[in-house]
Amino acid sequence: MKHSLLVILLVSVGLTAGIAQAANSTSINQFEVVELDQETDTSSVILPADDTGKLKFKNCAKCDTFNISMDSNSKFFVDKKQVDSASFREAMKTPHRFLMVHYHHVTHVVTRLAIS
Repeated sequence: MKHSLLVILLVSVGLTAGIAQAANSTSINQFEVVELDQETDTSSVILPADDTGKLKFKNCAKCDTFNISMDSNSKFFVDKKQVDSASFREAMKTPHRFLMVHYHHVTHVVTRLAIS
């Protein structure tokens, strides 16, 4: 009886693992890239005069400058909390804070800026 239970248990575990792997394979094939990210810091960014202009930044001192657009749908985050533009601009005044720039992979329009 113990032998039969062990065999059933092993078959069940094997089937469960196989189903999980198949599900993961299917899910992976369904991913679509919609957003790209760039790491920088608050000292390496020039914000546009308003929230719908061009954002300019570098990843490093010797790196090329990125110029990407912002629009009215661009979101702002400080320490994982969504904030308004004015609060974000205030947080940008602190030098050398980590900043992630997230943007649409085709349009190159900023989807969100996140300071942490």
